[in-house]
Amino acid sequence: PPPLQPQPQPQQPTPQLPEPPPVRSAATGAEAAAAAAAEKPSGWASVVRKAPAETGAPPSPKPPVAAPMTKQRSSGTSDEQVKGLLMRREQARFSREFDQADRLREQLAKLGVTLDDQAKTWRAADGRSGSITQVNVSEIHAQKAAKSGAASLDDAEINRLVREREQARYTSDYKTADRLRDHLERHGVSLDVKEAKWLAADGRWGQIPPVNISAAH
Repeated sequence: PPPLQPQPQPQQPTPQLPEPPPVRSAATGAEAAAAAAAEKPSGWASVVRKAPAETGAPPSPKPPVAAPMTKQRSSGTSDEQVKGLLMRREQARFSREFDQADRLREQLAKLGVTLDDQAKTWRAADGRSGSITQVNVSEIHAQKAAKSGAASLDDAEINRLVREREQARYTSDYKTADRLRDHLERHGVSLDVKEAKWLAADGRWGQIPPVNISAAH
């Protein structure tokens, strides 16, 4: 019999080994972490603030706070001083002493006070304003009498004459009222009906009392 031929053995498939995962470098891992952090929502809880690095330099000083500016009056002149100069000017104009009136006007202008004689008003550079009071003729006459050396009256005599004058005015006896006023002015006492007071040239003053109706009748 013919010799037996060996049968070829079937070839077994070579097992395929899984490929190892790619090795990431340190730089690649840091880039991936940064990308993952960028994809997270930007909530306040996920934000971590780093404290500023302290340096050895001292903190810069705060600029000084300027004090609030106060409104200054013109050359420190009060309303009383302005009114006093205005009264002196009006008295000079009434007495036709125009040179003196002009000097007083220039003095007021240096203090920043302008005058409007038509409107009878004055205005200061700092915004204050007021009216120019009409001159008191009785005061001018009393001052002239006092400068000429007229004898002064005591308070009791002044008050008696003032009461008699008010009663004469109440009964419409204007002739007697004018005579009593002139008598007071000749002794340096002026009357201010608006303020209801009398003023002596030496600085004394008093109130003009109301009329005693029973005594007037």
